[in-house]
Amino acid sequence: MSMKEAMEGYFKRLEKVWKKCSNSYPMAPYEEKSKLFVSEVDDEGYAEWLPTEIKKIKIQRASELNDELVEFFSSYYYMQMGGRYKQVSFYFCNMYSNKLINNEINAGIKDGHYYFPKKSYFCLGGVNYKGMDDYLAFYDIKKKMVYIYDIDKNKMVDWKYPLLEIINNMKPEL
Repeated sequence: MSMKEAMEGYFKRLEKVWKKCSNSYPMAPYEEKSKLFVSEVDDEGYAEWLPTEIKKIKIQRASELNDELVEFFSSYYYMQMGGRYKQVSFYFCNMYSNKLINNEINAGIKDGHYYFPKKSYFCLGGVNYKGMDDYLAFYDIKKKMVYIYDIDKNKMVDWKYPLLEIINNMKPEL
């Protein structure tokens, strides 16, 4: 299975959860710069959105990533992606433009170097682990594994899974 197929499956699950709970497409705070919205903005500033396949993007620092991360960042534009896998809730940054994607890649590389100066780690974003939000998800570019890092204790916790497996099996949360 490819990363693109795993992401497609995730977005189908996300749409199904939203249809069941709210009878709508997924909703997110309206962002004027995004072209993903498919409804009018509601009274609370939210609008329905749908992911869109990326047709063309130049990943500026692709040589510092592996094929899996490049595919992750070049498959879909989306407003929200997150969910639960193995008692961990993941929160990925929204990716609705090529510029934003490349900014997130730069930040992920920078944070990886900051926390792990001698390793090839990439920061994917925040996670909730055992009910606490003081954790980050790091991706080992060489081993293609996601690790959970405890910010307070400055160490990895005993949790690691492949990114493809996480995306393919992550259960969307509203």
